[in-house]
Amino acid sequence: MAAGAKLGHQDQFYSVGDGCVLGSDEFVDATIHRMGETERRPFRRQEKEAEGFEPERLIFAVEEACNISRDEFCGPGKVAKVLLAKETLIVAGRRRASMRELAEMTGLSSSAVGRRNDRAIERMRINDNLQKLTAVVQSIYERQDS
Repeated sequence: MAAGAKLGHQDQFYSVGDGCVLGSDEFVDATIHRMGETERRPFRRQEKEAEGFEPERLIFAVEEACNISRDEFCGPGKVAKVLLAKETLIVAGRRRASMRELAEMTGLSSSAVGRRNDRAIERMRINDNLQKLTAVVQSIYERQDS
């Protein structure tokens, strides 16, 4: 763990699914041997990127619903209006996009996208404004099919 901490953020640390062992080849082999598993399973991403997802459509929908430009919410801004647009994009996008795709769109790390999604869902239980805004974004996204 200490050696890995020196590496900083590594995407592969966040994409490990249940039953996978993360570490050097020697560590993985030794751990699997101790666990009694005879066959080493290949690494597989747990989260597949959604087929047919169109990031530009989602960004457009957020721009329209939140009345804010992509330059503002697809960057480092932390003003309340920007955070609301980012969270709306993340919550609406989780049905269609992978965490990695949403991270690339928002300029956040995958783990930050996950935390923002969790916080937004929690806030939606208390205040339905974000829920309504997310529904508007989803409606605009789907309407673009027509």
